[in-house]
Amino acid sequence: ETSKMSFTKEELLKESFSGIGCPITDDTILAKCAALCSGIQLISPEDLANKWETYLLRFKKPNQPPTHDELEKFKTFLNQKNQFKKTALNAQPSKIYDKENAQDIASIYSSYGTSVSAKDFKQAEQQRAAKRSKVDAVPTPSTSSSTMSSSVTSSSTTSTATINTSIASMSSAPPPVSTNDPIPEWKSRANVGEVVAKYNDHLPANPEVDEPNVTLTIDDSSQMTRYKFMNDRPSDRADVMEERLRTAAELIVKQNDLEAPSIYHIPQQDTITAIGRITSEIEGKSNKSSIILESLREHAKVRVKLLVNQIKEYSLFPGQVVAVRGTNPTGKLLLAENIYESKPMEFSEISRGFQPFSMKIASGPWTSTENLDYEPLDTFLEEMKQDSPDVLIMMGPFVDANHPKIESGDIGRTFEELHVEIMNKIALAIPDMETSHVIIVPSVRDVSQPAVFPQSPLAGPDELEPKMTMASNPCVLKLNGVSVGISTNDIIKHLAGNVVISDGHPTERRTKLCQLVINEKGFYPLYPAASEAMVDVSHMKSGMFPYTPDVLILPSDIQSFVKNVDGVLCINPGRLCMGGYGGTYAKAVVYPPGHALVTPSPSNERVVFRSRVDVLRI
Repeated sequence: ETSKMSFTKEELLKESFSGIGCPITDDTILAKCAALCSGIQLISPEDLANKWETYLLRFKKPNQPPTHDELEKFKTFLNQKNQFKKTALNAQPSKIYDKENAQDIASIYSSYGTSVSAKDFKQAEQQRAAKRSKVDAVPTPSTSSSTMSSSVTSSSTTSTATINTSIASMSSAPPPVSTNDPIPEWKSRANVGEVVAKYNDHLPANPEVDEPNVTLTIDDSSQMTRYKFMNDRPSDRADVMEERLRTAAELIVKQNDLEAPSIYHIPQQDTITAIGRITSEIEGKSNKSSIILESLREHAKVRVKLLVNQIKEYSLFPGQVVAVRGTNPTGKLLLAENIYESKPMEFSEISRGFQPFSMKIASGPWTSTENLDYEPLDTFLEEMKQDSPDVLIMMGPFVDANHPKIESGDIGRTFEELHVEIMNKIALAIPDMETSHVIIVPSVRDVSQPAVFPQSPLAGPDELEPKMTMASNPCVLKLNGVSVGISTNDIIKHLAGNVVISDGHPTERRTKLCQLVINEKGFYPLYPAASEAMVDVSHMKSGMFPYTPDVLILPSDIQSFVKNVDGVLCINPGRLCMGGYGGTYAKAVVYPPGHALVTPSPSNERVVFRSRVDVLRI
C-alpha cells in the first residue's frame, strides 16, 4: 500500500483539486497553492481543496479551477476566517465570581451539604485573573509594546459595553470578502450543455426504442404520510437507536463470524470483541483522537475511548455501528487491532425483459437567489419538452427556506400559494412531454412542508396530472423493476464534515462517503444528525433501506459525481441553480440485461454495468 507521505505536496494538490472537479493545470498556480499550504497554519493539500470548495459555494462560483485573481481573493477569505478565530479566542470571559456574590454562591453550595467559603471563591477568582494577565502579557510578532500595555490596562477596566462588543464579535460571522464580480443574467450563463461528468459513455445516450413503457411502483415502507413530530419522549428516541444498534451489531457479528461481544469497559488483557456505536468526545469535526465507542445497554451503556493508531485503513463517523477486536489493559482505552464495518444488504431481484428507458434527474433550488422568477425551472421544463425523458425526477427545495426573499417574507403571497404556482407550472408542461412519469420529491428546505425528516409528499397542483407522482423524502421506487433510492437530505456533505478517514486510504473520498451510507443500510446514518437535517429519530425506520437499491440518488452541495460503489450506481446531480449561476442535472439511460449493446456476462448483470449517465450544465 502506498501512503500519502510518498507523494510530493504538488502531486497531492493536483489529486485533491481534481477530486473536487477543479483541476490545476498551470504550474504557477500550483506553486501558489503550495505556498498557501505552507503559509496558512500549515494546512494539508486535501484541506486546502476542501476550503477552496467551501469558498466557491459561498461566493456562488461552482466548479471553478484556481486562477491568479481568484487565489488572491481566496487568500483574503482564509485570512479573514483566521482573524475571526483569533478574535473569538482572545475575547475575555466575564467575571463569574466577585466579592459581592461570592457569599451568596457559598451559601448555595452549603445548602447541598458542601462546605465552601466565600474566601475560597475570592482566591480562585484571583488565581484565574493572574493567569489571564500572564497570557495577555505574552507578546506576539504582530503586537507592539504600546499595544500590549494598552491591552493590559483595558483588561482591568473593561466596561460592560466592551464586554458586549466582544460577545457580539464572537457570535457574528466573519466579514464577507468583497468581490466586484456581478452575478450574470440567467440567459447569459456560460458553458450551457457542457458535460461535467460521465459514466459508461461507450453506451448510447439516446437508444432507439418503441413507445416508452415504464412501470412505476413505490415501496410501501418508504412512503410516508404526515405524522406528529416533536411528540415523543427522549426514552422513545433512545429505544429506537438502541434497537438499531442491536440489530446492526448482531448482523456484523454474523457476517464476520466473530465471537460473542464482551463487556469492554473493564481491564481486559486478552483480545476481545467489542460492539458499539461510534461517537465523539468533542463537538464539531471529529478526529482520530476523539473517537469513542458506546456500548449496548446490556453492557452498561458505557463509553470507552477508541485508539486506532494500529489500524492502517479505517473510516469512522458518529452513529456508525462497528465491531472492534482489541484489548483494554486499563479499562479506559480500547486498543483496536481490527475494525469491522457493516456490510451491505442484498440487492432486489434483477428485472428483465424491458426496453431501455431514460431518466432526467434534477435537484433544486429552482430559481436564482436574485429573484423568484424561476427562470431556471422554465429553462429546464423547455429542455424536457424537447428531450422528453421516459422518467423525470425533480427534487426540492422548490420554495427554498434559504432564499433571501423567502427569509425576508417579501414575496407578496403565502408560501403555500407560491408552491402551488410552481406545481401548476410543472403540471402544465407535462402534456408537451412524451414522458411516462414525473416524480416530485420534497426537501426539508421546502417551506410549504413541515421541516422534518423523514418527510411526507408535497401537496400537488390544483389539478393533479395523471403522470405526476408526489413521493416521500426519502423514498425507494421501482422503474421497470430497477430499484431507485432517493434522499434530498445532504448526507454526503454532512458525512464529509464528520467522518474520520485514515491517511492513505485507497478509496476515493466521495466513493467512500457513498459506501458508508450503503453499508449502514439507511439514507441518514449520521447521529447526532446535522442541525439542518431535521431528523426525527423516532420515525427513522422509514429512512432505512428495504434492500440495497440498484441506483442511489443523493443530491448534494458538493461537486456532482457518478460512481460505481460496490455495485450501486450512485448519482449526485448537483444543484440546478447555484446562487445566480447555472448548475447541473443528470441524464441516465438504463439498458436491460442481455441487451445487444451490453457485454453478456453473469458478473455485469447489475444495473451499474448497463447504465450510461451524463451530468450536464443547464
